[in-house]
Amino acid sequence: MPERCRVRRACLLLVMVLAGCGDDAVEPDAAPAPPDAAPQGVTPAPADEPWERLSDWHLFEDIAEQIPSERVLPYTVNAQLYADETDKHRFVWIPEGTTIDYEPTSAWRFPVGTILVKTFSYARSLAGGDSEHTRRLLETRLLVRGEDRWHAHTYVYEGDNDDAERVVAGRRIDARFVDEAGQERENRYAVPNTNQCGECHGKEDTIETLGGTTRQLNRLAPDDDVNQIERLIELGWLEGAEPQGDREALVDPFGDAPVGERTRAYVDANCGHCHNDQEEAGDDGSGLWLRYDLTDPARSPRATLGLCKMPQSAGGATCGLTLDVVPGMPDESIMICRVESEEEKVQMPPVGRNLRDERGAALLREWIDSLEGTCD
Repeated sequence: MPERCRVRRACLLLVMVLAGCGDDAVEPDAAPAPPDAAPQGVTPAPADEPWERLSDWHLFEDIAEQIPSERVLPYTVNAQLYADETDKHRFVWIPEGTTIDYEPTSAWRFPVGTILVKTFSYARSLAGGDSEHTRRLLETRLLVRGEDRWHAHTYVYEGDNDDAERVVAGRRIDARFVDEAGQERENRYAVPNTNQCGECHGKEDTIETLGGTTRQLNRLAPDDDVNQIERLIELGWLEGAEPQGDREALVDPFGDAPVGERTRAYVDANCGHCHNDQEEAGDDGSGLWLRYDLTDPARSPRATLGLCKMPQSAGGATCGLTLDVVPGMPDESIMICRVESEEEKVQMPPVGRNLRDERGAALLREWIDSLEGTCD
């Protein structure tokens, strides 16, 4: 990494998770052309009229290397959302002179004009028949905060990593890559459309970020030894945070914390945006609450994590089993069957993956194996 970029990363930082998806399933009118001359910073598009190419936003000094422009800050999260073995590069930009309103347990409130950026890639892609490992960028999602709601836009890379074109109805990308275990894999990666966005982020008028919470962002910054939230405070980007020692934080689901806490972190990141007690969350009434604040017995009477619970709404996708989680018996637990399934009408989550999350499934099996007692 060039020294000037390393310095920038060391003194910049982070903020929240991003993610949007495509736009409407109907092609919009042509967006206005961006300025002819590239400015010395980010170029926001008019509301509801996004630029047609990622480069027109001027969010990156180098798109292929994912080197951000000035005041576009990289960040990361404590617990990753699984997305078919992809790596994710996250960034945030807020208009100069604005601030983020801190929330201790719910989503932070970002100022109008905020742009959240998330790029999905395969770090060890196999191009054609070539066995050489090279990074392949797949898509970059933008979530742009308008006056009354967030607007989601998706840009797909065509042929190389230099630029991406806006798509509105989703897309499939055939990809070959090498996973962390060194195995060659194939995937028909799915770029989602707006309707699918709503299955995780909420309906169009209630789209919300998923990772922009204290428990996800309370950690060290990328390539830095400074806490991300502390850095945002120092930069004047964030207001209202309590002292660092009082802040909530998820553990690494695949780290060395107790298996119960690692499981709570994993299901919060991968399931809790739907499986919670909010009507707009998108859950169909299963009663299986997996958001972090709803899995703590000291805070919520519903904190069962599905233990000995009969599904209230599974659409017939129970795998012939009776209970969501059976102590000590992962193969008798509906949760395991659905997480491991690759059948469209059975798998969980229903969108956002084609491949099985092997590490996630292994974690859930470890947790269920550790549970004692019976459901009699």
